[in-house]
Amino acid sequence: MSKNFDKKFTLPLIDYKPPKKDDSENYNFIKETRKSRTSFKDIPPPTEDQEDLRTQVMRLKKELEQRNQSVMALQRNFESLSTMFKTEKSETQRYKNEVQQLRDLNQNYLSKIKDIEGKLDDANGKLVKGQQDNEAANEKVSHMNKVQNELAKANKRIQELESLLEQRNSLNTDLNQQLRETNSQLQKILNQDKNFEKEKKQFQADLQTLKDQNQQLNIQKEESERQVKILEENLDKALNRINDLQDKSQDSEALKEELLDHDRKMKKEIQTLKQRESDLLIQLKKLENVHESQQTLLKMKSNNESSIKQETAQLKELNKELEEELSKLREERNNCKCFNYLNLINNYEEMKSKCQDEIILIAKFEVKNNQQVTKELRDNVQIMSSEIQNLRQRLSEYEGQSSQQIDQLKEMLEREKNMNQILNDEKLQIQSALSISEEQKNALNRKLEQELNSQNSELNKQAEQNQNLIKNLNEYEQKKNMLEKEKQNYFQMVQSKDNLIDNLQKEVNKNQEKLQEFVQNIQTLRSDNSQLMQKTKELEEQNSKLEQQIQLLSSQNKELKDKYSQLTSDQKSEQTQLSSMQNQIEELKQRMEQEILNSQALNKSHKELITMLQDKEADLKKIKYEYEEKISLLSKNEKELDGDLKSLKASYEKKIQELNNAIIQKDAFLNQSLEYQQQIEKLKEERDENSRQISKKDSLLFKQDLDIKTLTSKLAIAEKNLEELDPIKVKQQIQDLKDKEKLLRSSVAKIENAAQAAEAQFGCSYCGQTIKDAKTCAPCGHSFCDACFKGYTPHCQECRKPETELVFSNKILDSVIGNYNYIMLTLQSIKVI
Repeated sequence: MSKNFDKKFTLPLIDYKPPKKDDSENYNFIKETRKSRTSFKDIPPPTEDQEDLRTQVMRLKKELEQRNQSVMALQRNFESLSTMFKTEKSETQRYKNEVQQLRDLNQNYLSKIKDIEGKLDDANGKLVKGQQDNEAANEKVSHMNKVQNELAKANKRIQELESLLEQRNSLNTDLNQQLRETNSQLQKILNQDKNFEKEKKQFQADLQTLKDQNQQLNIQKEESERQVKILEENLDKALNRINDLQDKSQDSEALKEELLDHDRKMKKEIQTLKQRESDLLIQLKKLENVHESQQTLLKMKSNNESSIKQETAQLKELNKELEEELSKLREERNNCKCFNYLNLINNYEEMKSKCQDEIILIAKFEVKNNQQVTKELRDNVQIMSSEIQNLRQRLSEYEGQSSQQIDQLKEMLEREKNMNQILNDEKLQIQSALSISEEQKNALNRKLEQELNSQNSELNKQAEQNQNLIKNLNEYEQKKNMLEKEKQNYFQMVQSKDNLIDNLQKEVNKNQEKLQEFVQNIQTLRSDNSQLMQKTKELEEQNSKLEQQIQLLSSQNKELKDKYSQLTSDQKSEQTQLSSMQNQIEELKQRMEQEILNSQALNKSHKELITMLQDKEADLKKIKYEYEEKISLLSKNEKELDGDLKSLKASYEKKIQELNNAIIQKDAFLNQSLEYQQQIEKLKEERDENSRQISKKDSLLFKQDLDIKTLTSKLAIAEKNLEELDPIKVKQQIQDLKDKEKLLRSSVAKIENAAQAAEAQFGCSYCGQTIKDAKTCAPCGHSFCDACFKGYTPHCQECRKPETELVFSNKILDSVIGNYNYIMLTLQSIKVI
């Protein structure tokens, strides 16, 4: 399988070369003759069809160049993907080898542990023989066994106390979280108060502006009343004048126009006053809305106060429960028999002085162990007492903080109540100052009701959101309880480690089989890809042939049109035409010899023209009658050429459709490749889970190492008492273990150096850190972070090019970086061990 991956897969390229400037001379031989002939001024310009054909040909050339560039970019991306896949495969193999080495080491450790346990069993057998010999000291030994049982009970009790302390620590963490939440709520309330003060200031400013506007309105009303009085006086005067000046029609008409203009101006001023009154009413509505929002804030604050009081009561209850449990623990500590154990040891030493030769082996071994146990118990009790004191201090601090916060909230509520009273008084003053008609008041009330309904709906929405938050909190607590249950289940699952190891080995075998299947699928995909690329080659060759045919047809069309123009010009001057035609015939003969190799169609057309020209030389008199027939033939040929062009266009469109279908198939293939990538990611996730389980087992092995250390300490004590064991072998084993540790450390150092060397390749040139959510540029292949790439024009930072053809998300590089991070974490865990 490795040979297949070592082969580089290269995509085929289209060797399209645009026509050179020198090659254009082969197709523009008629243009040169046209330049040489200065006398023909009636040559028609190129038609629209010819220009369309030229534009289509140029467009097709550009599309081909773009496709070539995209194919190059895909080839580079595929090569980078193949290299990444190779590196991943090598890393997985290396990781498997390391896991196997660790398992071998664990098996060696287990075998050594078994040997040590066998030696301990032998030592215990010898000790039993010594006890059988010391029948006189059996009673005292039984007494010491009772003491050991009591110590075991005390150890169990200490373990229970430790579990209780852990539970209390968890409760303390929960309390800390609750206190943090309360602090966050208090901060929110303080922010709301600040916003309330800002709104208050705005409200006062609005009130001042309203007062100023009211004063201005009163002044404007007085002025308008004065103007109305003046208008009424003017109207009376005007009526008197009209009665006096009825005979003078011209003067009366001018006065009427002046009066009408004055009436219009007064109406406009009245309308402006009405608009100002409507604006003032709108501002009053806004102020009422602000007042209602303040009332809702007060309600929210009262609710927060009640919730804070409930939480403080709960905290006090928890404190009481903790104090009760502490008192119970103290009573149990006082009633414990561990304190009376020293008296037993002293009595035992007195008895030992009487019979030193018989009990010397057992007494030293057990007394030392028991002394160590008592020291550990005392240390644990001291630690427990210090932790309890710390908990009490924290609880007292939390109570003081909660009381201070409650007092601050009460003061803030009293301030807000006073502010609301002041606002209500100012509102009443404003309402009394403004005289609004009943109809306007009804309209205002309706609008206010509508706005209140909208605000009530918004408040209901907020209440629903708060209920959803409460539900989420309850769900969070349920999840927390579930996690605690899962922890308990986990401790139970640790006991069945052997079964898990077997299952993991089976799963590893299954994963290896899946990897083999996946590799086979990749090979099939590569074969399909090669077939698709061959098809694309064929289609591109067909396109090139079609383009050549189009160029030939366009050249033929140009030649025919040029010849048609020549024939029309020959009607005017036959003598000049003969000389020019002879020159053209010679030039055409030379050019036709060059073009015979290119196409048969051109040869036929040139031969026909040569024969036509020879007939013209022989029969110049009949040319006039034959011109019309030739013109008809040329028109037919043009129609046929148009039909051929249409058929070629249809075939070209079909080929384009086939290309589009091939592109769709290619997209489907890419989608399949993405699906396979997703499968790869799933397999990697399974591999990561297996690695996590292996890390858990490594932690268990770490615990076993601790057990080994305890057993080695016991062996050291047994070596002192037992002279039959060989100390040389034990020392050799210890040296072997130390040598293996050195080898492991050296291998870990090598892995660290390799990881540090690889870190430079996974760095982003924008931020300088490891790449996150990689984005790669085509065709250069450089990668950057998605967050760093946002906000910039799409160009590569390393290449320093102004534009790039394509930017896409590279999931394979993300997976490789994830594996790199996992390797670094495993190295850190190995260092800790």
